[in-house]
Amino acid sequence: TIPYIPELPVNAEAIINYNQSLYNVQGIHTSPAGLESTSLVLSYGLDLYFTRVQPSKMFDVLKEDFDYFFISAVLLGMFVVTIATQKLSARRALSRAWK
Repeated sequence: TIPYIPELPVNAEAIINYNQSLYNVQGIHTSPAGLESTSLVLSYGLDLYFTRVQPSKMFDVLKEDFDYFFISAVLLGMFVVTIATQKLSARRALSRAWK
């Protein structure tokens, strides 16, 4: 069972203005970004506040330590195997046709 808590806990990551006070907000505009995981938020009024919001983190961006060499080697290997199996298949089909 979940114990009774008189206050609702607020996740600090759910506050998009990093706990900075924004006074006399007259409007909020949102827009999609170039990435699927990111939205842009602009709050205006007495202050202007602009931020990027990533509710599910940046799932569509590669990490800085992504191993490009390894993925390139795997793709090249798959390409070589595909070409080799095509040639073997053609050779087998030709030998079966002569039997």
